[in-house]
Amino acid sequence: MVSETLRLYPSAWMLPRHAVEDDVIAGHRIAAGTDVLVCPYLTHRDPALWPDPERFDPTRFSPGATRPTQLGAYLPFGLGARACLGTQFALRETTALLELLLPLGPLEFRARPDGQAFSITVRPDGPTPAVLRPAP
Repeated sequence: MVSETLRLYPSAWMLPRHAVEDDVIAGHRIAAGTDVLVCPYLTHRDPALWPDPERFDPTRFSPGATRPTQLGAYLPFGLGARACLGTQFALRETTALLELLLPLGPLEFRARPDGQAFSITVRPDGPTPAVLRPAP
């Protein structure tokens, strides 16, 4: 569930990079010194990589599931030397909170935002109040 959530809502939706040498990306020449933006938010919604990309489907990350094999098809925390240093902490913290909260009962959302707001991260475009309903 966490991996699929991060596919749809990566921790950073836009990653700035600086080309240190000439390169070619997807047939486009990139000169050394050029600033390049990588967009995990759009990459994770590319139907050439992810079938039915707007659908929330945690089974995409189940053992044995077929996922894209191209480097960079899934990069919710970036890749390589410039990847987020907090990746493992964030994943562990998220998992620990879910393990603690989910057995207590379902979350009841009081309102659902209409869309997303884009700043450094992607977030709901409005409040998302929720109440934890204890299991009987």
